[in-house]
Amino acid sequence: MTTYIVQMDASKATAADTSPNLRFKVSSRCYHRICEGCVDRKFSAGKAQCPVSGCDKMLWKRDWKIQTFEDIQVVREVDLRKRVFGTLDLSKLGLEEGPNGWEDCFEDLRSYNDYLEMREEFAMNLIYSTDLPATNKKLREFQSANGLGKEEDGKTQTKPAPKPGDYADRSGLIKGLRRKFVPRPATPYNAFTGVAKDRGYYNAADADRYETAHDHKHRHYELHDIGGYSWAAYIDESLLRAFSGLGVFIGNEKSDRPDMAMPLATSAPQAKAVDDVF
Repeated sequence: MTTYIVQMDASKATAADTSPNLRFKVSSRCYHRICEGCVDRKFSAGKAQCPVSGCDKMLWKRDWKIQTFEDIQVVREVDLRKRVFGTLDLSKLGLEEGPNGWEDCFEDLRSYNDYLEMREEFAMNLIYSTDLPATNKKLREFQSANGLGKEEDGKTQTKPAPKPGDYADRSGLIKGLRRKFVPRPATPYNAFTGVAKDRGYYNAADADRYETAHDHKHRHYELHDIGGYSWAAYIDESLLRAFSGLGVFIGNEKSDRPDMAMPLATSAPQAKAVDDVF
């Protein structure tokens, strides 16, 4: 029964011709359909030619899959679109989708629309077998330049290390992409980042030189240390408030307008001479 299906036109064979439990598989390269038993018998030993008459494709067992759509052309179109869209996937270039989708990865809306049009054009070229050599060449060059292709031994290519100001697409196929941002290496965490260690308002000498009886009582009070209270921090904060004017800088408060300046002292006006009435 299995041999009969192989000898006939496999694209016209249906489950009604053989058994209700028989499943058919479709090749992902030539999109011919044969039964699952034929696939196991002919391709279990390794690579072999497609059993459909007139097809010279050399296939592996992994090239056969269960048909998901009734129309073979729909299955072929879905597979080709997955190939093109997967190859030109922006996430594989290290880009992330923004609030406005993948449009945020481009400099302007026109560049994003050109990218969508190019992706659709490549898919239609493969579906209708239009300009196949040039389309496949561009896809291979895109994969090779960005480290997305396969080496001769089947291993995935190593992605090139990004450089500051470098473009996400090294092949230049996708136009209008924003330059890739390479963050600086993370520095060790510092809780006092941005806080000046030197106040600038005063210069405190050794605190032991100015220790008083009141100061000694609180400085060496053990209950303060247990609660995490620092007497030195209290002294530092007191000096800061005293010498910094509670955050008010006189230089910033003074007005530079001439009408606000104090008038200069002038000499007293001289009395006018008058006639003596007596």
